[in-house]
Amino acid sequence: INAEYGGQPALFLLDAKYQLWFWQGWFEVAADGEKVTGSARQQFAQNKKLAMETVKQYVEELMLAVDPKVYPIDAGYEPLDFISLFPFWEDREDVRRFSSNKTTTPATTNGGRRTSINTAYQLLTRSEYTLEELRQKPEGVDPAKLEDYLSEEEFKKVFGMTRKDFKELPEWKRNDFKMLHKLY
Repeated sequence: INAEYGGQPALFLLDAKYQLWFWQGWFEVAADGEKVTGSARQQFAQNKKLAMETVKQYVEELMLAVDPKVYPIDAGYEPLDFISLFPFWEDREDVRRFSSNKTTTPATTNGGRRTSINTAYQLLTRSEYTLEELRQKPEGVDPAKLEDYLSEEEFKKVFGMTRKDFKELPEWKRNDFKMLHKLY
């Protein structure tokens, strides 16, 4: 899979008969050093969610096993059994470096084991996080609304008020609270 065939970040599904691979591209840093914005990462996370839903539908349409071997993998962290499906492969250190700049760990590992597509999808579609997790800006969350991902109990503990009371505050005051708790 080469950037020459399409821009990055890209998403591909490879059906290798006995297992499916969901390959996830990388964000290149522009020649002028321009950084990838949070909105671009959020859009990519949304695209990944939709692509994973498509993969799940593909599996259902083919009536594959209940928990088929469907693995998400990040560019630069391709396992040997994926690489062996191609007649030529170029390991690129720059791609691994771009992929390692993500805020999440590579999708190929889960404590040394491969992550299933279902597990990866669940992680990408979580609706609640702890304050510490949100400070790491997990993939798939809206960075402008991190406080929305706190549980009701933790929200009250962090901000000392209900969500309703928080929403009624002027925007500058809400932003001050978010800055105080490093939710920006």
